[in-house]
Amino acid sequence: MLGDIVLSLLFVWLLAIVVLSMIGITFGMVMVMLTIIKVIV
Repeated sequence: MLGDIVLSLLFVWLLAIVVLSMIGITFGMVMVMLTIIKVIV
């Protein structure tokens, strides 16, 4: 029973890390694009 709880917690942690990293990468890409646009304009 305890093992199932630990496994589900680990899964939630992994999911949260993946989502946060994806958001971070997307945000970084947007910032880079904005910087490039500012430099060009």
